[in-house]
Amino acid sequence: MLPKLITLLLVAGSSLACNRVKKEQREARSPNNEVTYVDYRSDLQKEIYGVPLVGVISIMDMEMNSVVLVNSVEKEEICKNKDCKDGDLGTEVEYPQDVSFEALQVLLEENRIVLIDVRNRTELQEVGRIPGSVNVPLHEIPDAFYMEPELFKEKYEFDLPSKEDMNLVLTCRSGRRILVAEEKMKPLGYKYLRFYRGSFNDWKEKGGDIL
Repeated sequence: MLPKLITLLLVAGSSLACNRVKKEQREARSPNNEVTYVDYRSDLQKEIYGVPLVGVISIMDMEMNSVVLVNSVEKEEICKNKDCKDGDLGTEVEYPQDVSFEALQVLLEENRIVLIDVRNRTELQEVGRIPGSVNVPLHEIPDAFYMEPELFKEKYEFDLPSKEDMNLVLTCRSGRRILVAEEKMKPLGYKYLRFYRGSFNDWKEKGGDIL
């Protein structure tokens, strides 16, 4: 009888310790008992709407008050008995650095990004550009971003981007010059730059509209 009781106590103690560790892990991920998220969305949705900075947990750790992030509230069965959310998350997010052709189409259509083309002006005139993009030629970076906001807008015809803007996307012809542009912009404080790595070549190959 005694050995059996000891075994039960050991199992109970182990279970309590395990639960305590899981609780500590959840609290570390979601401080101050904030909302937790279970992310069921596609990579495309994450590219467009971002991922919560804190509180994302696995399905195994789902809590009663967890919000389930889905592609469409109307289409997901789980949303019949769980609090679900799609589209804008209404919380602080971070974005994947790479932007796909499919995501870029939506981001431009919904005016969610500033797409900066770093090709030369002559290239844009000869082969065209992505609708909705703006142009700051690579050879004018970083000098352009030192300009006064009024002068910048007068020259480039869009507002000088904020260094805290998390949706600045760089594009060029094939994806090489955007890496050079990043090297020139990062020291200025632009630390959230995103890349359309396929750039204009990818856009054209996949049938995107061209101006």
